[in-house]
Amino acid sequence: MAYLNVVKVADALSQMKEKFPTYHAVEHIALANAVGRILAAPLYAYENLPAFRRSMVDGYAVKASDTQGASEQSPILLRYLGEVDMGDQAGEALTTGTALYVPTGGEIPEGADAMIMIEHTERMGPDVAVFTTPRFGEHIVDIGEDVKADESVLSKGTCIKAHHMGLLASLGHHELAVIKKPRVAIFSTGDELVEVFETPTGGQVRDCNRPIIQSVLEACGCEVVLSEHLSDHYEKLHEAIKTAVAKADLVILSGGSSAGHKDMTQAVIDGFSEEEQHPNVFIHGLAIKPGKPTIVGAIDQKAIIGLPGHPAACFITLKALVEPFVRGWMGTVDAHIKTVPCVANFQLYAASGRDVYQLVKLRTSDETGTFIADIVYGKSGMVSALAQANAYVVVPMAHEGVLKGDALTAYLL
Repeated sequence: MAYLNVVKVADALSQMKEKFPTYHAVEHIALANAVGRILAAPLYAYENLPAFRRSMVDGYAVKASDTQGASEQSPILLRYLGEVDMGDQAGEALTTGTALYVPTGGEIPEGADAMIMIEHTERMGPDVAVFTTPRFGEHIVDIGEDVKADESVLSKGTCIKAHHMGLLASLGHHELAVIKKPRVAIFSTGDELVEVFETPTGGQVRDCNRPIIQSVLEACGCEVVLSEHLSDHYEKLHEAIKTAVAKADLVILSGGSSAGHKDMTQAVIDGFSEEEQHPNVFIHGLAIKPGKPTIVGAIDQKAIIGLPGHPAACFITLKALVEPFVRGWMGTVDAHIKTVPCVANFQLYAASGRDVYQLVKLRTSDETGTFIADIVYGKSGMVSALAQANAYVVVPMAHEGVLKGDALTAYLL
């Protein structure tokens, strides 16, 4: 395959979707461990929620018809029957001319069709004075009003978040079928790299790409089972990939994907092919800037992705290609990166023949609340821009650039 026969990101994702079927491994986990996991099957309510009529306020259960005309100037007296304890059944049905105290969340007795807040009442010996006329059904949650039995509550592919937990617990879903975390192997290649805990000398630099890759993949729901730095040595790289393919479901490499004499990622991946006319690498080059020297191949039907070595290019490619691929591969319902509309506070010439991914820092306009995008500059290989940015914008290849005041879409980091 000719080097850098570039394809658009959308086309690359389509090819990858066709090449790699959806990941289907499933496991069952406790609800307490569910946040961040992907549902492997839709969830239904097997009962009504609430299962009984429930009070929304502290006050008195009444028949609304008994309180017609009640006001501060002309209260109506109802006979006090007692109170419902939290967690207990309401007991006997309410009769005409009576009231029963029910706390917030307590069960409404049969015969009652409204609740009056305690602030609008006053105990007077054996009676309760009512100073307002409630509407029929006021402050009452009916059976199944929250969720009805057999109703679908979460679809397959939903990523469980903290705000889902209350619903799942309330419905008794104490164990969930989720997508098993795909195992990922991560390699950084390059003789110039040292570990983050080492002190670089000469032309060495610390390996920052592996932490970047691991954080993005774990946020997608993957488990990193192998993470190593490899030197620019063909046999060592070949052996490492062979081990990774046996251990992992997905292999990610950074560095070695360009055209230098030490860039051998494509050659190593293709070296696993038994037929020279059918290479394993089917994408080598994305029509994006930065991130052009990106490789995608397959070994034993597992995806092998080679990312650029420059940290910014590595990160952009992770967000543009790897994250949406992995989320779609895992069957996640919403595989897209979250976006917000914004207005450019910069000018940028971008007629490169590629989609330009530009890091920006979003802020809110004091006057209108509009998101304003300030450009974040950084030369190739500089990592400070990544730390300053909180989003990126995409300038399509057909556009010459961005003018100050242009409406853009910001992809949140």
